[in-house]
Amino acid sequence: MVVPQRVLVVDDSDLVRDVTRWTLEKHGYQVETLADPLDLAGALARQIPDIVLIDIGFPGMDPSQLVSLVRPHTATCPFVVFSDRPAPELATIVAQLGARGSIRKDVDGSFGQIIARVIAGAEERP
Repeated sequence: MVVPQRVLVVDDSDLVRDVTRWTLEKHGYQVETLADPLDLAGALARQIPDIVLIDIGFPGMDPSQLVSLVRPHTATCPFVVFSDRPAPELATIVAQLGARGSIRKDVDGSFGQIIARVIAGAEERP
């Protein structure tokens, strides 16, 4: 029996979390979602996912705060920035977080394939 790969989606938008969950589950992934990055440590303590998709635009939290929350976990779990921000800004944030790469929220229907490649270890920056 094949165990589905686990994806943790961290985003403050209910709509984004729901659509991302639906899309990834349609591609056979097991998905957990968080609305608040402050819950990240607890979620990772329960079970390490194969990948974490994390938004970088949380109300009341600047990127340096997000970096301090994420950076301690990048050695045990691959993070991918999941955002609609411009590519140059994403590249800077990816480097600061120690993330594996970034995926734009406006990506087309190949989203499931992109996640598979990222989990497999290939950096993907559509």
